[in-house]
Amino acid sequence: MTQLKSTKSLLTGAVAALALAASSAAAYAADVGKHVPITVVINQSPWYGPFEALAEYYEETTGNEVNFDVNPFPALLEKQRNSVRASAGDGEFDILATNAIWIPEFYHAGYLEALTDIDPSITLKEGVPALSETVYWDAEGKINSAESGKLMGIPLIANVQVLYYRADLYEEHGLEHPPQTWEDVKVAAEAFHDSPSFYGIGHQGNRGAPDASFNFLPFLRSHGGSIFADEPGGDYSVTINSPEALAALNYWTDTGTRLGPNNPGSISQGKLIQLMTTGKVGHAVLVAAAWTQMDNPDKSVVVGKVNTAVLPKGPDGDQSTTLAHFIGHVPANIPDDRKAAAAAFLNWFQTKEAQDKYMELGGISIRTDTLAEYGESDPVTYRWAKPLADSLGVTDIFYSIPQGSQIVPILELYLNKAIIGEISNEEALNSAAADIEALMNELGYPTGRLPDLQ
Repeated sequence: MTQLKSTKSLLTGAVAALALAASSAAAYAADVGKHVPITVVINQSPWYGPFEALAEYYEETTGNEVNFDVNPFPALLEKQRNSVRASAGDGEFDILATNAIWIPEFYHAGYLEALTDIDPSITLKEGVPALSETVYWDAEGKINSAESGKLMGIPLIANVQVLYYRADLYEEHGLEHPPQTWEDVKVAAEAFHDSPSFYGIGHQGNRGAPDASFNFLPFLRSHGGSIFADEPGGDYSVTINSPEALAALNYWTDTGTRLGPNNPGSISQGKLIQLMTTGKVGHAVLVAAAWTQMDNPDKSVVVGKVNTAVLPKGPDGDQSTTLAHFIGHVPANIPDDRKAAAAAFLNWFQTKEAQDKYMELGGISIRTDTLAEYGESDPVTYRWAKPLADSLGVTDIFYSIPQGSQIVPILELYLNKAIIGEISNEEALNSAAADIEALMNELGYPTGRLPDLQ
């Protein structure tokens, strides 16, 4: 295995962990077949190390070569775009680790080859979530649909937002946990808050790509709000300035400023993870992949003190977590032998055997059965597994239109202005609604918006 333009991660005991009997290797090789080398373009992230280790395991057991091109997250999209836009047969990469917010663009543009067109025998295996059906694409109807679409890829990580909270402080204060509602979270955050040494809760208020908008979405949707009236159904009337959205923003800005760290407008995802691992905050909405740092004694001072939970319910009992997953896709513009090799690896990756090994290597399994088994067998080490599996039942995508990335900067701007107190929450939502409506008109979508909040 080689890595391109990256430093190979060092995993203690990796050689021992990957040693297998010759009979086992022969069995895997027979299942997968012999294939040409492939290159995966991926981002450097907390989940990358275990994924690389699992690829090494694949190499050991099948004899097939997997190489990596590892990039910072902001650079990954341009790498992928440049590769898929090359002439037929000239694509540089064989598997794209495609993030949830880029999937609509790649599907609508026709850059990807359906796995079932490469190998009709490939199906999404039982226990592997379809993640709001984003692994499927109906090119004619332009929708994600398991019923009418083709299987386009396999999840590499079922990354969703979960609630990270200090279980030890809940016990210390005599509070039941996990919290069931956002009101429960606020009550606990108020009990824990002791500024400036400790903060009850932290939010990502940073203006990023995306930060504030991604963090705010579960609050918006669990309060009954939305960006559009019915995006999946094609109704692009802008509703971000609804009373429900205002209630969500009021909660988010109030808890983020009154019970959170100073300068909430500068808190990025990385900073929020750091605040949790250094024992500075009591609650945070973060992606499941952040768990790899929580019980790591080299990175965390709160080992054994943090638990996770499905994101709490809003006032009417609604729950929502936003997908931030990565899907392994095969580009349409690579030679057939490389397509076959890439599809074989992805099909192997979703097997129970591979996912069990992934957990042993410190990865976060994509299979609900594997998550359940490990959570039951070792409920301390894998106490995050069941909440993650349960969260997969309340997922929502960020957006479904290919130009959704143009909406993100609008939301980032006004949410950041709101949480730093530069403008009122009403003005933030009214301005966001006006700008999104103007953008949708410019893009040719039927749209409109609600009357301004007063």
